[in-house]
Amino acid sequence: MAEIVWFPFAALSPYISWNPINNNSAQATMVYNGTTGSGVFYSDLSGNFQKFVAMRYKDAKHTMPKEYTVSMIKSEMQNGMKISVDCKVSWLLEIKDWT
Repeated sequence: MAEIVWFPFAALSPYISWNPINNNSAQATMVYNGTTGSGVFYSDLSGNFQKFVAMRYKDAKHTMPKEYTVSMIKSEMQNGMKISVDCKVSWLLEIKDWT
C-alpha cells in the first residue's frame, strides 16, 4: 500500500477501505484474494503525505513482521498532482533501524 504515494489513484481501489483516525491520519486496509493488510497514512495540515507506517516482513527469512515506515523527503508536482519523489524507507529492528 505504501506505493499509493507514487500512484495516488490507487487509493480509490475497491480493495482498500479507509478509516479516519484524526485530522492528519487514516488507516487503510486492503483485502485481496483472502489476504488482508493495513497501514496508517499520515499527512500535514494541508493534506500532503508525510509518512506511512505498517507491520511488514523485511524478507522471506523473517517469521515476524516489523514496523515499516516510508517517510516523505521531497515531493514535486507531476501531471497536476503532488507526488513524493524521494522517500526514506526503514524497518524498526531489535538492534537498530534498517534503512
